Order: sequence, then structure tokens, then C-alpha cells
Amino acid sequence: MLRLVAKFAAASCLLLEVSSAHAEDVKRVTANGTELAYVEVGQGEPVIFVHGGLQDYRMWLQHLPKFADRYRAIAYSRRNHFPNEASPEGMPDGAADAHGEDLAAFVRALGLSKVRVVAHSSGAHAALFFAAVHPEKVVSLTLNEPPATGILAGVPGVGDMLKEWGNAQAPEGGSQGRRRENRHTAVRECRRRTGRL
Repeated sequence: MLRLVAKFAAASCLLLEVSSAHAEDVKRVTANGTELAYVEVGQGEPVIFVHGGLQDYRMWLQHLPKFADRYRAIAYSRRNHFPNEASPEGMPDGAADAHGEDLAAFVRALGLSKVRVVAHSSGAHAALFFAAVHPEKVVSLTLNEPPATGILAGVPGVGDMLKEWGNAQAPEGGSQGRRRENRHTAVRECRRRTGRL
């Protein structure tokens, strides 16, 4: 039990150390008419981390050092998120197209030509718009839970397609290999039906 407490205390200290080190290194850049705060560590190919709603660049602080050995890891706060000022007219998190254009302007403001993007939730939705409008700027796109089912609106058979997708993620019984094949089949079918994914 004592070892567990000691490990937890050490991990907590490390997290605080990483967070405080980055908190002092917050940079700012003007992109798309607004000032955006960001932190960065490492050198090499750029990877931009995009947070979700009710979050900011700090969400990624514990992840950045893991990427710093191979990449220039950059986490920024999207418009109207801490520590950026809130604009009087506001911009909802759901304005993924506008946040996607902010991401494009952020990439340009940093003088980057192509980036890897890791994004979560509403930030992932914005990253989808960024990639769709600026594919020449994207090396890779890693997304977690983009609230983007709206892009399937009006696609014939979308209900069956989503049900098929869900079944492929966690089929009843079956082996890991069959689940993997079902997932690949569902992705191919989704791409075929939408022509957009």
C-alpha cells in the first residue's frame, strides 16, 4: 500500500512539474483575426493537438512530452477558450467550420506547410473541416469522438449504415479477427455510400 501511495505521489509531482513548466511557456500568435495561446515542446515534424469543448491547451500537457522526442508537439487553445479572451460576439463550439479555418490560420501563422493533427471532440470536428478544406496541409489526422454525424444527413440508408457500424464495433460473440474485418468492411461501406469519408 505504501508503494502505491509513493507511486501516486511521484506521478502527481511529475504532472505538476510538466504543467507548471509549460504554463510559463505560453506563446501567442494572431490567427484569423484573433489571438490564440499555445505551448510547444520538441523539434521535428509538427503535430498540433486540438482540444474539445470546455477544455483548452492544458488538456494535452501530460501528452506533449511523450511526443517531444520525435516531433514538435504544439497544443493551442481554440478561439474563446482559456487563456484566450472571449470575443463579444462569441463563437459556439459547434461552429466547426470556423474553428477549422482558425486551425488553418494557426498553421499558417506558425509558418508551417504540413502538419499532423491529433484532436478530440469538438476540436476533432473542427479538424475534419480543416482537413476537408485544406487537405494539402494534412500529413495525418487522428481523431477521437468528433460529433460529426451531421455530415451523414441525407445519405440514403444512413440508419442501416450506422447500425451496421455499431454492430461492427462490438459484435456479439466472435473473435478479435472477425471484429477487425467487420470494422474494415463497415468503414469501406461508409466511404462507398457517402463518397465523402
